Amino acid sequence: MAFVVSIGIQLDLTMVAPPMYMDKSAPGFDWPEPLILENLLSTGLLRPWLHARIEQCFTASSMLPAEELTLLQANTMVNSSKNWNSWCDERMINANCLNSRAKQNIYLTDLKRSWFDSKACEYFLQNGSKWDQVYFSVLQTEDPHLAQEWYFKILESEYSYADLAINSLGAERHTGGIIGPIRFKDLQPPFDLLLRRIKPSVIQPPFLSASGRYSVIRLDSLFTSRWEEPLISIIIDHFYRDWLVSLVNRLLDSDPTPNQFVLLTPPNG
Repeated sequence: MAFVVSIGIQLDLTMVAPPMYMDKSAPGFDWPEPLILENLLSTGLLRPWLHARIEQCFTASSMLPAEELTLLQANTMVNSSKNWNSWCDERMINANCLNSRAKQNIYLTDLKRSWFDSKACEYFLQNGSKWDQVYFSVLQTEDPHLAQEWYFKILESEYSYADLAINSLGAERHTGGIIGPIRFKDLQPPFDLLLRRIKPSVIQPPFLSASGRYSVIRLDSLFTSRWEEPLISIIIDHFYRDWLVSLVNRLLDSDPTPNQFVLLTPPNG
């Protein structure tokens, strides 16, 4: 049994403002020179470079709160009793090495939230049930007689899912017959519909799926998704990545000339 991961978000392309070419007082960057552009294209690094460059432009004026930097330094040192400067000196590391990336990450997180929080919340209100998580036990075989045998053995408590999972055909053979936690959006039919209908702890008679396998399934537990972390950040990040990919595509389609200044407009700009 394969589980396909897909968020299923449809991004409104009107959110992606067309790239413009103006004065350098606004966020933007110079398009690469021909030799640099050729190297980026030949190595397949043009898109990653553009992603990083766009993020740098939007976070260039960010300020890093002292407490955030202190926390990041502490996490980097891992149980060391030394102060940050001494720890860096021992390793011949510049004590300011974390500053730039740390403040960019923090500010970028704030930007994502300001740009996409309302859109993400609206999406969740319409699709929150897809993010519910479930644990279930399952055995799979292409032999209908074996599936029937498994069903009665478990029903009569002769064997458990863990006992029989070694002979199952799916990933559950390595997990004692248990799958999860997995979100409903990542389940293939008919498992998503079946697990919505059945009651916990009730073993279901074998059924034939589109894959040609017979499955003996039991719902173990279901957890309703809530609009809270880390789910908020996960959905916002999906909106952000969709926007960033769309912006890069539009930039490439516009075919800027070398050294031309590319003006960047935020998604709500």
